[in-house]
Amino acid sequence: MADSFGAVLASLLATWEYSPTYALRSALYVLDHAALGSLAVLAGARRPAVFYAIRLALGAKSAGCEAFFVWSVRESYGRALGLWTWFFLLTSAGVFHAAVSFLPSAFAMYFVALSWSFWSPSREQMGAAVACIAVAAIVGWPFAALLGIPLAADIVFSRLYGASCFARYALQAALVVTPPVLLADAAWYGRLTLSTLNVLWYNARPSGAGSALYGTEPWHFYVRNLGLNLGLALPLALLALPLLLAAPQLAAPMSSAAARRLALQLSAGVGWLGFFSCLPHKEERFMFAAYPPLLLGAAVGADALVRALARLRPPSRRATSALALVALVGSTSAALSASRAVAVVRFYNAPLSLYTRISAPTGLPPVGPRARVAAVAPAPGTLCDAPARLCVGSEWHRFPTSLLLPEGTCLSFVRSGFSGILPQPFARVNSTRAIPPAMNDQNRDEPSRYVPLGACHYMVALEDDDDRARLSLRPEWEVAVRLPFLDSRRSPSLTRAFWVPWLSAARNVYGSYVLLRRVG
Repeated sequence: MADSFGAVLASLLATWEYSPTYALRSALYVLDHAALGSLAVLAGARRPAVFYAIRLALGAKSAGCEAFFVWSVRESYGRALGLWTWFFLLTSAGVFHAAVSFLPSAFAMYFVALSWSFWSPSREQMGAAVACIAVAAIVGWPFAALLGIPLAADIVFSRLYGASCFARYALQAALVVTPPVLLADAAWYGRLTLSTLNVLWYNARPSGAGSALYGTEPWHFYVRNLGLNLGLALPLALLALPLLLAAPQLAAPMSSAAARRLALQLSAGVGWLGFFSCLPHKEERFMFAAYPPLLLGAAVGADALVRALARLRPPSRRATSALALVALVGSTSAALSASRAVAVVRFYNAPLSLYTRISAPTGLPPVGPRARVAAVAPAPGTLCDAPARLCVGSEWHRFPTSLLLPEGTCLSFVRSGFSGILPQPFARVNSTRAIPPAMNDQNRDEPSRYVPLGACHYMVALEDDDDRARLSLRPEWEVAVRLPFLDSRRSPSLTRAFWVPWLSAARNVYGSYVLLRRVG
């Protein structure tokens, strides 16, 4: 197992967060997924198969957590809310993407769903709900603890529990979850450290570091992003809590205790959206952990909307009207989500398709017989013992994984106008414990990462067909693979965000995602 894990690790790149100096990534989270990859290696799988095996396992984990969540909603709030929750989880374009993402926020999403599943009047289950939030926050992503605030409030202010009961649950969860994380971090980084605290300190300290170094977005970024990823479920989710509080007669029949618990669960998603909208640095992945409460809110909103509109009809026609409204809301939501998912795959999947294609044994064409490649002075950031060097410039951020690099090929970076910190290979000895040179937490450019273009055997680039300076026009380069990639700047907002039959094909503009091979 150790040898297979080393084989997987040796092919990967380390970002600055994995440096023992900063230790911002949970080793236990990484090891959990590395173990899956190691099993695939032991089974004789090639590196591309390892990548897809890990994604398959992530999807299976997500599906299991979602199924338990849906069952819990059905048992706690009734069949209608259970079915709506299942429907929105099944059709959501956001969940479709997040479920197989190798990201701490996606891991947190799994355990938030589990926590909500255990959230019930049962003492044993409430303890498990707190433990799941602890796993989400300590093993995965520390900020997931914010989603546990409504759970804590329910326990603290409940007649059945109280503050002392919550303190006991929280202490027990911390004592069970923290030691394995601490031991894994110590073994991984070679020093006693806790990645959970390091992440919090990095984002809270008043020095020049912090997430804002990596870009800022306006306050409405998440509303727009969730509108794409959740579609009709977003307005339904935002309306759910006000409807539940102001017009409880529209909600599914339930006890007052269940209604209070449901209101607290819905407040988590809305509060999460509000909190992160106030922070300057915003990324789509930060919303992943809140998908379960948001989609539960969408279920409540859809059910209340159907009930309210059906009441406007004569009693003899209410059942028929309710069925028609369910079909209308469901089909509209599913169509929007499917359109978004298809758009992402059709318009933006070229990088994954290209690297998957060239990862096959015969997928990478040989360089030309007259190709002349310059030597590169050895440096930790550009170390390459492989026979061929594949380079990326401005497209470095769309590189999916080193597991899709062809055998006998290494990845290198060329200058492209980007001025931030780039990853570099793990050290050959003491891979995770060695402090890599030329790393910083200020997003400063490190010149040692780059190689000259003349040192590249292959180049991956996104080209505008109107650009007369593109590499494919140079005599020393030849296009080996060309795939369409949407030009978002020159395509209409509607047809680039959603796939609209016929209209998207007629209105959208595409560039070329190309693999170039050196021929001269």
